Amino acid sequence: MCLSLSAIMRWNSARLSVVPLCARSIYSPITIPEQEQSILILRLILDLTDSEIGEALGLSRSAVQRRRTKSLNVLRTKLTVRKGG
Repeated sequence: MCLSLSAIMRWNSARLSVVPLCARSIYSPITIPEQEQSILILRLILDLTDSEIGEALGLSRSAVQRRRTKSLNVLRTKLTVRKGG
């Protein structure tokens, strides 16, 4: 599947606007910066490599890897705190 970056970003914005609406009644939304959201979506949903993501976003492979790891750690920490564990 080949999508343009702008199509992915439009999909990203539309999809992410729905998720917090569901969660707001119980939780305040957990947010991460837009570029980190894009990195996670490109990696976890579209299964792109760090090199492919870096090329699309104008970042090095190592910068993508660092941002992805940091974002996942932030999400993991925030979700663990909410869960009470």
